[in-house]
Amino acid sequence: MLHLHPFRVPLLALLLILLGACAGRKPLSTAYASDPRWAVVDSLEKIGQYATALEKVEGIREGSAASGDWRNEFKAWVRRAGLQQMTGVERTVTLKEIGDRARTATTPLAQLLHSIRAEGWWSYYSDERWEIMERTELADGGSDDPETWTQQRFMTEVRDAFTTSLQPWDTLRATPVDDLGELLDGDLNARYLRPTLYDLLAHRALAVMVNPETRISEASWQFKLDDPSWFDLFEPFALRSLVHRDSTSSEFQAMRILQRLERQHLSDDKLDAYVDVAMNRLSFVRQRSTLANKDSLYLSALELLRTRVPLDACEAEVMVAIAEWHAGMADQYDRLVGDAWKWERRTARELCIAAVVKWPGSFGARNAKALIARQERPALDLQSEQASPPGQDFLAALRYANTKRVWLRVVKDPFDLNKSREPDYNRWLLAQKWDRQWSIELPDDGDLNSHLVE
Repeated sequence: MLHLHPFRVPLLALLLILLGACAGRKPLSTAYASDPRWAVVDSLEKIGQYATALEKVEGIREGSAASGDWRNEFKAWVRRAGLQQMTGVERTVTLKEIGDRARTATTPLAQLLHSIRAEGWWSYYSDERWEIMERTELADGGSDDPETWTQQRFMTEVRDAFTTSLQPWDTLRATPVDDLGELLDGDLNARYLRPTLYDLLAHRALAVMVNPETRISEASWQFKLDDPSWFDLFEPFALRSLVHRDSTSSEFQAMRILQRLERQHLSDDKLDAYVDVAMNRLSFVRQRSTLANKDSLYLSALELLRTRVPLDACEAEVMVAIAEWHAGMADQYDRLVGDAWKWERRTARELCIAAVVKWPGSFGARNAKALIARQERPALDLQSEQASPPGQDFLAALRYANTKRVWLRVVKDPFDLNKSREPDYNRWLLAQKWDRQWSIELPDDGDLNSHLVE
């Protein structure tokens, strides 16, 4: 049976998705000119001649492999996958061919191919999830036919492919991401946060490994983030030995990748890449931790991280993360209980203002301005009974935030229950002659929280 689900291995965007997260920093330059043969392929694709385009891509792929041009060969493998889908080739065939070539290729082509193979199997599983979840393990332990694979087998394929894509570490971390040449063409900002090929491939792997879906079939004694030491920073985390009986756990593997990334950037002259990885790890640990005090541990870790980067612009990003913590804690405020958490939103805004003042124009400052705008956004919601006795006053509940005065108007509505209202009823109401109107000054102590009056 032919499956026409998209083969979700993007073309050159394959290597750009994660790099785009670094918006705001200097773009990378590329030293490798574009091969004019790709213009012919692009033209054929635009007019729908996919089979002919595929023939051209095959020629480029074979020629690049023979000449050792790994950049164009990798590009050809990715374009080939998309064109094979358009010409009716099963994606299992495509993934097998990519895997076969990855096992014979040299660095860095092998690692790039293993990475897209892992993503391809993850995409296959995601598309067929409900059918796959109904399968049971075969008595012989499985087969090479993906039509029989269980969830556990798919996760093994994905995990093993990503793990292979990250070896050998020393070689990959010594390969500048710039070496990808035209594959990174565009307004990219990878140099600070994804400066090496290992950084790039590791973050691609993490995007899948941290997904809870990967853990469905793991053992009951699976790895858990149940120790405060997972919130450690710098050498205490980067240099510690990570060992667990559930070493194949996706979550454990993710922590090992994060640790290696932090270790790699711990001694950088600029700690942008380290801070980026460390904050991602702390956020992940907070999300998955089973500890009752994980929120306070997370805040303490961020505050410690900030003390190590007072002279770097990435401090602004740490300040925003701390501000977001305070803004999140403000959701616990209950006016009927007391003033606990009442001033958290204002604390968050003050931190953001400090980040903007200290590091104007930085990536963190832009995020700070966005958070300030969210905290200061006015909100208004009015509720009343659907009906009340004529000629009598009635109460309306007004919930508001960041609003000091509200104007009210009573309009007679000759609404006929047997007829539909105007398409834009609110606009119609505003155009009517009012029967009564007034304004009320609302109490506002500047805490930026939502309040309720009647």
